[in-house]
Amino acid sequence: MLKLTELITTEDRVGKPIEAGGKFIVLVEKVTKIQPPGMWGVGLWRRPSAVVIEHPDGTDEVITIQDPTRNAVLTLLGFSIIGAVLIWLINKTIQR
Repeated sequence: MLKLTELITTEDRVGKPIEAGGKFIVLVEKVTKIQPPGMWGVGLWRRPSAVVIEHPDGTDEVITIQDPTRNAVLTLLGFSIIGAVLIWLINKTIQR
C-alpha cells in the first residue's frame, strides 16, 4: 500500500548568505513536493519560512515568517471539503 509520506515530502532549503552591515542574512524556504505514482511531473510549492541573521559575535537570530494567506487558503479548502460532503449527504437523503 502506498503511504502518504511517499507522495508528499517537505524540506527546508537554505539560501546563500548575504552580507549586510557586518551581518550575514540567510533566507530559508520550505519546499513541498507532490509526486503522484506513475506520473512524470512533480508539484512544487515553495514559500519563505524564516530569515536567519548571523551576528559578528557568533550569535544567530531566527525570524520566522508568518503566512496568513496560506492559513486562509487552507481554511477555505477545509470548509469547501466539509460543505461538499454535507451537500452530498443531504442530496443522498433527499433522493431516498
